[in-house]
Amino acid sequence: MNTRTHTTGPWEWRPIGSKGDIGIYVQYAPPSCGVIARIPYTDTKPVAENARLIAACPDLLAVAEEVINNQEALPAYLVAMAIHAVGRAKG
Repeated sequence: MNTRTHTTGPWEWRPIGSKGDIGIYVQYAPPSCGVIARIPYTDTKPVAENARLIAACPDLLAVAEEVINNQEALPAYLVAMAIHAVGRAKG
């Protein structure tokens, strides 16, 4: 049984170094706490856009879990989407 969970959010993104790489960090944590993920710079991919999406993941997971916890008040298709998303996020 896997009891590991993701790094607690919220997360934020910040530049790493001078080459255009971006790091995902726990929000307000000093860089010495370490990077959660590193997105290397490339001129062929939307690096900043990907970083914003990754940094929003803990918030999006919380919203999806809230949808599941209050499913009686919501459309079935929305609940199904939330269940699918949480399943993908948690494995």
